[in-house]
Amino acid sequence: MKKPFLYLVQSSSSRLLPLRALADRPSAHARFLTWDKPCEGAEFLDHCTWGEGRNRLAELARQCPDYEYAILMDDDVVFGAGSFDRFEEMLLRYHPAVAMPVFAHKTAHTVLGIGRGILSPPFRCLAVQIARRGDSQIMALHRDVLEDGLLFPVQTQFDAFGWWTTTNALFVFLLNLYSRHVLQFNPIVVHNVEHRPFFQRRPPPPEQREWLRRQFHSPPDHPQNYIVNPFSLDGLRRLRTLLRSPLPRKPRLFTEWARVLTWTLLYRACPSYGFTPDRLRRLLKPDSPLFHQYLKFSPRAQSSNGVANSR
Repeated sequence: MKKPFLYLVQSSSSRLLPLRALADRPSAHARFLTWDKPCEGAEFLDHCTWGEGRNRLAELARQCPDYEYAILMDDDVVFGAGSFDRFEEMLLRYHPAVAMPVFAHKTAHTVLGIGRGILSPPFRCLAVQIARRGDSQIMALHRDVLEDGLLFPVQTQFDAFGWWTTTNALFVFLLNLYSRHVLQFNPIVVHNVEHRPFFQRRPPPPEQREWLRRQFHSPPDHPQNYIVNPFSLDGLRRLRTLLRSPLPRKPRLFTEWARVLTWTLLYRACPSYGFTPDRLRRLLKPDSPLFHQYLKFSPRAQSSNGVANSR
């Protein structure tokens, strides 16, 4: 039976039981992966890193013939507002390339609205907005995006520096390749109930920044630290903190929110989010590892090669 959603859940064995209910949803299939102990009905990848686990789940998704959105998530997702039902409803309504909820610990100050803040109503805000900051705790990807192989498999060669380094590369690709079709669903707020000891945020190492730069014709944008809504109390507090920090290019703190608002008002869903090789060559260097990863995974690239070979 065709279902529009595929949940891909990376979990510890102790947290898996309540998450199994995702497989019973009438709108979704589900695949599970554990890293600490084998569990019935779940893939087991012994002591894998976050990136290795996500990559295995992406492999499982490619074996599933029928879904529109893959929802990759950790085991510590707790809704402060909204639900899985609401998340699915908004995906089908707005049809983005990628979508995320508001993350209470990370993106609450980015929500475009007026009032105290999304976590402390009263607050009037847009239902959706272009996301220029996010978190990998839960993320929905259109099937075209997952199949193209530009975001998944993630780059695990920097795993030794910490999981955040791996997600940093993921978000650089996400926000540079799909920038105007990544949505944040503001009515849905997610809390992170546990920060495990190995979840340490560190600045990306210089060698990763250089590797990322070599993938693109032009230096990629790193927008995440500049997204602040100055019309909320939460945003103003964040803005004061950033103005006192050593963050470079501080005028961008006053212009990035306007860019997000403009792109949000101009947002239109696309019938397809898959790249063709010719279109991707305008962004990525054809000899870059990321472009070769796309050629390996993308059905559109393989189809183009087949047409070229038949001539």
